[in-house]
Amino acid sequence: MDINIILLLLIALSCAEFSIQCVVSEASQWLKDKTALNQPYVLSKLSGFKFWFSLLRGWFWVLSPLVIIVVVLANVHRFISSLTACPWCLAMWLAVAANYFFLGLPIITAIILAPLALVFVTILDKIHTW
Repeated sequence: MDINIILLLLIALSCAEFSIQCVVSEASQWLKDKTALNQPYVLSKLSGFKFWFSLLRGWFWVLSPLVIIVVVLANVHRFISSLTACPWCLAMWLAVAANYFFLGLPIITAIILAPLALVFVTILDKIHTW
């Protein structure tokens, strides 16, 4: 397995800066407001079966396929909401995807090398806030 170190560092650095910009930029804040990603507590009740069971009572079993879809989508929304609130989390997942798709690394190697982006997020965060 041949890894190009310069390209790996460049991808980690770009994932780090992109994740910081996705969390703090005005355009991303506008997009998060429009998609309710800034307020996950609004949709937190929709992500549990207990709410749907108490709401639908006898119809719960009839509508269970629809309820499962809604609960899964609400949980995905909560995951994306928590992911877009943290530059370190976003950088980690972006680096895994970039290492796997752009560098063609095996998934285990991509996961092992992805935390390199966290170092760059910390350094860039200190530079941006200094």
